[in-house]
Amino acid sequence: MRCCPTCKQPLPASDELLIDAANSVVQRGGLRTYIPAGMSVRILQILHAAYPGPVTLKRIIGQLYGDAPDGGPLSAENAVRVYLCKLRPALRSVGVRIDCVRPFGYLLVMEPPADRGDMEKAA
Repeated sequence: MRCCPTCKQPLPASDELLIDAANSVVQRGGLRTYIPAGMSVRILQILHAAYPGPVTLKRIIGQLYGDAPDGGPLSAENAVRVYLCKLRPALRSVGVRIDCVRPFGYLLVMEPPADRGDMEKAA
């Protein structure tokens, strides 16, 4: 269970974000959505591990491509931004946003789900 970084109290269970990387499924508050597979899942995992704090673009790139023998793509910054653009709409249905907080990086934001049109009830 995650705790508030300020008051150290447990966050409500509805705020718990579950990421099933193998199936590219994200669950939160009894709702689930599918996200793009591969790097998008890894980026979400990186942001989730740092929640509720921000993650710099440099750190995301390092965690994604740090082990790559060629160091990753030449335009790694652009690649990460494209993955984020594809990830953001998929997360909206479970009340999750990814904000760019300059100059600190990217921040995962949990909010109550507002639009239930695209959401699928979790089993």
